[in-house]
Amino acid sequence: EKEKKEKEEKEKKEKEEKEKKEKEEKDKKEKEEKDKKEKEEKDKKEKEEKDKKEKEEKDKDKKEDDEEAEMKKE
Repeated sequence: EKEKKEKEEKEKKEKEEKEKKEKEEKDKKEKEEKDKKEKEEKDKKEKEEKDKKEKEEKDKDKKEDDEEAEMKKE
């Protein structure tokens, strides 16, 4: 009877350890996924900012060129 109880205790403990480990793995994976997603979002946002800035620069240059052309015409 005592041995049976000890065996059950041991199995219970092992099961708990296993579940704890699985949960930790799951949490780790979820965190990695989240971090990856956040990084992708950040990279996307930075790219959009960069593209926007470049477009503004281009538009500014074009406007200046157009103004110069206008002045030359007169």
